[in-house]
Amino acid sequence: MQAVSFLKVRKAQLLHELKALGFLYSLFLISGSVIAAFVFYKTQTNTKNVLYGLLALTFVVFSIHISRSDHRFISLISEKPFLIFLIEYGAFVMPFILLSIVGSGKIWMVLIMFPIVLISKMKKGFYKEATVSVIGNYVPSKLYEWKAGLRRVSWIFILLWLAALVLVFIPFVSILILWVMLMMVSGFYDHGESRDMIEGFRLNAGGFLVKKFVTHILMFQLFAVPVLLINLFIYPDKWWVVLLFLLFSCVNIMVFISSKYAVWQHAENNFTNSILNTICMIGLILPFLLPLPIIVLVRNYRKALLNLKPLLDDYH
Repeated sequence: MQAVSFLKVRKAQLLHELKALGFLYSLFLISGSVIAAFVFYKTQTNTKNVLYGLLALTFVVFSIHISRSDHRFISLISEKPFLIFLIEYGAFVMPFILLSIVGSGKIWMVLIMFPIVLISKMKKGFYKEATVSVIGNYVPSKLYEWKAGLRRVSWIFILLWLAALVLVFIPFVSILILWVMLMMVSGFYDHGESRDMIEGFRLNAGGFLVKKFVTHILMFQLFAVPVLLINLFIYPDKWWVVLLFLLFSCVNIMVFISSKYAVWQHAENNFTNSILNTICMIGLILPFLLPLPIIVLVRNYRKALLNLKPLLDDYH
């Protein structure tokens, strides 16, 4: 069956990515996945938590489906791309279904297959007719990563932000939504721009990176700060959580940018840092990974300087 064969290809790709990451980062990823699975299992104690888990997993699958870039490729190689999506997503949620059944003694998590069937039938771009990217049109051209990214996902980005504001009265849910938004932002930096666009800043390598850090951090904080301030007002005794996320988001945006330019090539897309960026993001959930973004930032910032220096050496 073609869909099953494609699943084997995905398995081979995953193993290749783990090898490319190296032993240390692969260990972080595998350990984090095991801990996340254990935490999920421990939460599956009653029907209410099972339903929360079902909704959360459905949202994760939906986010993956609308953001993946291989819709056209799969539609070209398969007569029934729906089956490929269905088997991939089914394989992804199956461990969670089993953990939920074992943890709660109930089979409600099996119901997640119904929304997964519907999601698998959604075609790329189905949402574009329902919205116009108003935000993307008002983003300054110098923030071209945000401009292009928001044109793709502006409607869901807005819905998430509104959800963060509405759900601010449920402790920490709004901050978790901001974390999801930050995860979406990480995908904005997979696409490489042309040499002329970088030279247009007329800055040396260090000045260029610092300029990007400041403007892109401020761009994200336009969305994050209102939610964080409301959290601070409602839960003043949890000020450290607000401060932690503020610092966490700033550091990770710098990680996204430095990781992009550490491997940047003229007008080429590069997805090699996606997994590592994801591991850095997991630090908010798994505290032992919190130092990782700083380590990655230091390493990739130095690599980015070396990569950009030949191009921007004349600007001093």
